[in-house]
Amino acid sequence: MRNPNHAGFSLVELATVLMVISLAAAVGAPAVTGYFRSNEMERSVSQFSAHLDLARHRSIAQNNPYEVLLGDPAANQIRIHDDDDGDGSVDEGETVLGPYDLPGGIAFTDVALNGDGRLVFRPSGMLDAGQGGTVLLADGHGNEVRIEIFGSGSVSRVED
Repeated sequence: MRNPNHAGFSLVELATVLMVISLAAAVGAPAVTGYFRSNEMERSVSQFSAHLDLARHRSIAQNNPYEVLLGDPAANQIRIHDDDDGDGSVDEGETVLGPYDLPGGIAFTDVALNGDGRLVFRPSGMLDAGQGGTVLLADGHGNEVRIEIFGSGSVSRVED
């Protein structure tokens, strides 16, 4: 019997509560981990699209071509540069933006661009004629997202 003047929990009650909390955490952890992985991939798609928009808008605003380099200098990075002379290389005096990292260990694993394999925005806001293509983003856990880039510069997630 308990003495009514001694409030508290018994060791058995504490152990039971800890066991229930441990079971709930064990059951819920995989779902939470999967959610965060999915969220990282969605952030990567949004970030990738935002970088293309940045290059497009700067090209329009400055009336100058801007090139987007994928996987440069590392597989998880994007670099943008103001290609004043249109030669596809970074020359002295040309503005370089980045490199920007994709979030959470996500990298470009397959880049299939049409034309000469580059993404060059013209002052019209469009990509060079014949440019565009698909890009595959992947994380280290087997999750992948294929993205299509159109000549207009817009980006769309391709559902398998």
